[in-house]
Amino acid sequence: MILDGHLNKATARLKPGSFQKAVLNKSGHIAFLGHGSVVKFRNIRIRER
Repeated sequence: MILDGHLNKATARLKPGSFQKAVLNKSGHIAFLGHGSVVKFRNIRIRER
């Protein structure tokens, strides 16, 4: 899966308070969750724009 998106554009149409404000953070932690299932990740790249 390749995820490339612009959160400012995606959240601009949403009603304030309908999403987690942490989505708009410019810095912080990144978590990969499997919710109890086996999940494997490889070749993870995060780049700053």
